[in-house]
Amino acid sequence: MEATMTLEDVTKVFGHGDVSVRAVDGVSLTVQAGEVVLVMGPSGSGKTTLLALAGCLLRPTTGRVWFREREVTTLGEGGQAALRRTQIGFIFQHFNLLSALTARENVELVLGLTGRDRSDARRTASGVLGELGLGKRLDFLPGVLSGGEQQRVAVARALASDPAVILADEPTANLDSRSGRQVAGLLADAAHRLGKAVVIVSHDHRLTTIADRIVWMEDGRIVPEPPLDGRIVSEPLLT
Repeated sequence: MEATMTLEDVTKVFGHGDVSVRAVDGVSLTVQAGEVVLVMGPSGSGKTTLLALAGCLLRPTTGRVWFREREVTTLGEGGQAALRRTQIGFIFQHFNLLSALTARENVELVLGLTGRDRSDARRTASGVLGELGLGKRLDFLPGVLSGGEQQRVAVARALASDPAVILADEPTANLDSRSGRQVAGLLADAAHRLGKAVVIVSHDHRLTTIADRIVWMEDGRIVPEPPLDGRIVSEPLLT
């Protein structure tokens, strides 16, 4: 399999001197196309910061981030923004949908940022939402959609531009068990059928059923942890 994203000995420090916090401390991780990597650990362990570093939302204090064979930590703000728009899809715990836009318009907006013309963006958004079972909800505002439906719109938004990487931060935390299973299935499908590299940060142990690898974090570092559901943790792709 192809290595899509690599974090090489990355560290992120917030603050200075005696009040500095080392949120991520020398983490190396490779994520391949077609796999789901589940990052777990207690609150405050650095999981979300690691995801932000992988998604070029934060720059590491030290270390490097690679997208395929290109080092992206050397890119300027414009280059990193272009990478996020075209190659990385984000899914958040609180959906982050624009309340004044319909389901379709929320997806169209992201496609417009990639340079798609309006008609193409509308057609693509309708198609992706339809594939996720929202064909009859295209013109609904987020406020009248269920939590599960809103998160499916968020998944559609992440997938619409056909990115290589999907980064999900607690994607099932605000969902009931049925909706959580649906969203988990969509993320597994994104990796195993569509060939995306999927990284999920979560406390939800139900997501272990779709994970190809489980990585455990504590105190900003990747640490050994007994396998969950019999899976091998971390190795061999961690360095």
